Amino acid sequence: APKAGQVVYIDAASGGVKAISPLKDACGIAGEHGTTFAATSGFGVLRHEVLGYEVLGHEVVGNEQPRARVISETQLADVAFDNHLRRWG
Repeated sequence: APKAGQVVYIDAASGGVKAISPLKDACGIAGEHGTTFAATSGFGVLRHEVLGYEVLGHEVVGNEQPRARVISETQLADVAFDNHLRRWG
């Protein structure tokens, strides 16, 4: 959500939160394979992340939300994304 500064991954079947990921001005989300996703921001960030169940290096306990783990992140110069991504192939 661009206003909230984070990506929230929700299981469509259960409605439960699968993971969250802080990303300012989050724009586009596209699923890749399995639990891997690409996310972009209005600031030119292109990020690949996988849904995980760890927070700060330890297992999720209590009311903690599971965090997505960043696989790679690139800051593209002079590029800004709107809120659309499309997976090809």
